[in-house]
Amino acid sequence: MEHPKRPLRIWSLDVGKQGTGMMAAHLCGMGAAILLAHIPFHQRSSECAWYVFTFLFDTCIGTGLSLALHWAALWAAARPSAPPALSPLLRALTPCGDYGEPASALRWVSQTLEWVFCVVLARGVCLGLAAAFSPLLGRLAVHLDAAFEGRPRLFLVFVMLICPLLVNTAQVLIQDAYLRWTAAPESDMDAETEPLQGRKHRFSPSPGGGRGSDTGPPSSTHSQSSEVQLMVI
Repeated sequence: MEHPKRPLRIWSLDVGKQGTGMMAAHLCGMGAAILLAHIPFHQRSSECAWYVFTFLFDTCIGTGLSLALHWAALWAAARPSAPPALSPLLRALTPCGDYGEPASALRWVSQTLEWVFCVVLARGVCLGLAAAFSPLLGRLAVHLDAAFEGRPRLFLVFVMLICPLLVNTAQVLIQDAYLRWTAAPESDMDAETEPLQGRKHRFSPSPGGGRGSDTGPPSSTHSQSSEVQLMVI
């Protein structure tokens, strides 16, 4: 469980942003599987088998590449030399996950489009890598088809449900940690200043002066002598 918790509206916007990116990644994976299944340089295998490998490529390599492109986009958006025509859209990208108060549709759409662009570009790189290793992956796809031979429905459930459910859980948690906006807790700010304040009070000399005045309160004999003087007067 996260702490502090996001408001329900902000959480819904974050989920919508991630869901849009995952849908784009899914469509890219299906398109890549169709293309790779019809490459004539290896044994013929099914599109479902190729989807498993493109999905693993997308998750293991595409997630990190998408985040790297996302960080590069945020760095470019924060630079003061951005084109004036794009400055409203670029300002909406940073900080990521901050949609304003109240939440602005422009900021959410801008951040979602930026994330989808990073996802699609990363999946294009993954497609190139999968095509480069297609001779090896093609042989593995043939073996995967053989393992589910005669059980096409089970194969479809494995490809579209079991495998994505196991892998996407970790992927969503990793992406959410970078796509949401987390404000610094006030307790952390207080903790940074408290040692300095404590050090100031601990070592500041007392009005009485002397070495003993730095380590403890004034002696009781001094206060008693003052009372005696007042009584005499």
